[in-house]
Amino acid sequence: MQNDNKPKYANGGALPSSSSMTAKDVGLADIIAIIRRRMTLVMAVILGITLLTGVILFLVTPRYTAETLLMIESRSINIANLRNVVSGLSINAETIEGEIEVLRSRALAEKVIDSLNLYNDHEFGDGPASTNGEIDERLRSNVINAFQKKLDVSQKGRSRVISVAFTSEDPLKAAKIANKIADVYLIEQMEAKYDATRRVAEWLSHRVASLRQKVEESEAAVERFRQKTGLLQGKETSLTSQQLTELNAQLILAKAARAEAEARYKQTRRLHNAEGGIESSGEVLGSMLIQNLRKQEADIQRKLAELRTEYGERHPKMINLRAEARSLKNKIKSEIAKIAKGLENEVAIARARELSLKKSIDALNKQIAASSDDMIQLHALEREAEANRTLLKTLLSRMKEASNQDDKNIQLADARIVSKAKMPGRPSFPKKLPIIVLAIIGSAIIGLLLAFLFEYLDQGFRSGDEIEQFTGMTSLGFVPLINKAKKKIISPKSYLMEHPKSAFGESINTLRWSINLPYPDRPPQIILFTSTQPKEGKTTVAMGLAIMSSRAGKRVVLIDADCRMPRVDKELGLQTTPGLTEVLSAELTFQEVIQRDADTNIDIITAGKIVPDPGDILASKQMDDLLEYLRERYDVIIIDSPPVMVASDAMILSKKVDTSVFIVRWSDTKREAVRNALKKLKASGAAFAGVLLTLVDVEKHSLYNYGDSGYYSGRLKNYYAE
Repeated sequence: MQNDNKPKYANGGALPSSSSMTAKDVGLADIIAIIRRRMTLVMAVILGITLLTGVILFLVTPRYTAETLLMIESRSINIANLRNVVSGLSINAETIEGEIEVLRSRALAEKVIDSLNLYNDHEFGDGPASTNGEIDERLRSNVINAFQKKLDVSQKGRSRVISVAFTSEDPLKAAKIANKIADVYLIEQMEAKYDATRRVAEWLSHRVASLRQKVEESEAAVERFRQKTGLLQGKETSLTSQQLTELNAQLILAKAARAEAEARYKQTRRLHNAEGGIESSGEVLGSMLIQNLRKQEADIQRKLAELRTEYGERHPKMINLRAEARSLKNKIKSEIAKIAKGLENEVAIARARELSLKKSIDALNKQIAASSDDMIQLHALEREAEANRTLLKTLLSRMKEASNQDDKNIQLADARIVSKAKMPGRPSFPKKLPIIVLAIIGSAIIGLLLAFLFEYLDQGFRSGDEIEQFTGMTSLGFVPLINKAKKKIISPKSYLMEHPKSAFGESINTLRWSINLPYPDRPPQIILFTSTQPKEGKTTVAMGLAIMSSRAGKRVVLIDADCRMPRVDKELGLQTTPGLTEVLSAELTFQEVIQRDADTNIDIITAGKIVPDPGDILASKQMDDLLEYLRERYDVIIIDSPPVMVASDAMILSKKVDTSVFIVRWSDTKREAVRNALKKLKASGAAFAGVLLTLVDVEKHSLYNYGDSGYYSGRLKNYYAE
């Protein structure tokens, strides 16, 4: 039974809740410290990603891009004063977009592929799959798809220049295909004009043949009527007849003029609703004033393009030039409107003149109606014949022009090649240097993000400040990690015996004084060491405290109460049995199980044999009696108990000792696990001396900005004898 007369030692405060914890403000120094601590991770990420990028760039097949430049412009035939039968393209944004789509079209791609026989090229397919000498449609479609993926057609800024760029693994092939696309496109344009001209010529030919027959019939009708009525040509000498003849001739001309004016006006109206607009009509294009205004507008647009980069959109010069450009556009629109209005007026005048002539003719006809009905009918037949002859003459003229243009050699495409593609000297992909630079920058960012992420996810304790803040318990400092190289050839006991003034030895002495100083009159006599989980260093610290207490002249006994996985016997080279379980089972006496370490003069009680439930014997009265017996014979009694989360042994023993030291492995043991373990010990009524960090890497610990950072390292390292 626990002795109620023993002195009471501090139990420590209640554990703070997670919500009550306030995060430490992160400053520039903390950020730099995090980067220093995780520099290995950051450099590994940078090196790994950069090397991987380099390997990928080395393995990737380089691709080359060649570019051909085309200028879209309306080009008309001007040979032997012939007029164009088919008008050229109207230059506007919609037209350029349309031509870009033509250059991207599958039909054009297929012609280029057929011309260069790209079906056998490994970049576009696996070779021809033919049926009866014809290319398989599936293969054809796949090759066209692959071809179009390598083709890029775009407008150069807001100009009329179109860029045709093609990418290939072979630089010579890239230039060859880019130029071939431009050539096929120009040929397509000329063939389209030729086909349209040929269709117009065929239509005119049929129309002329029909009209020629009609002229012959109308002339024959006049002659038959003359013979029937006896009105021979040249015999009608009356003044009225002469006037009527003159008026009829004028009426014919007026009709022709009106028909021509109406045709021009209808053409203008049709163009007004067409894609090119009225601006593409011959009257507008032939206006010198409009040509001069458009030239001025082009000059202003060129100035705007030149000054835009230098001054920006809001510069006064840019504003003035745009205002001047708008003024010119308004003038052009005004002139175009005047031309359209003039055509309309011309039609009205022609109709009025024709109407006037008709009225005059009708008046004369009334005068001679009574006596010259035959003459009137004759004149009507003559007018019809003359009108047919005039129309035939006009159509013959247009047919001749169309026939003369029915030749591919004189057709002009509405575009020209500004710059032919040349074989590129450097690959367009991959851009190795920029990619490597981006890889370094990107990997550095990823490395830093991972560093901060790992820091955030790190749930271990790094300092006494964190322990006190998170648990509310007193920090007893920390025990540094023994040099790994030495740990391979020397045990903690031997190292402490040989280097009592080392950082490890001084940390154990600091722990001894931290436990005793709060109670100068009667320091704790029975001290329990426990932890959250195994391999946190509690056995090493317990042995270290026993050794340093013995060196201070104290009578010390070390009890290994971890009956499940004892460690003291292995560390000190002692027999495991008999030990504590034999004493508590009353099989042996204390004197029969006690062992002495000759090097340190420490008495040790090992764990003893394995029992089914060590908790029962540790909670027994025999354990209380043993501790009271030891109080009378030793100054310091140190108990190494199992971890709290493994068994209830530590909670049982914590009620029987004067104070407990809770061991936490530095940067390893999870905070919530520590909280749960301490909560269990608190519930059992344990008294705490505090919490001790163990296995601390002092070099890494010095990289933190805590109050105890730098202990046992840096300039302080010279104070300790390793």
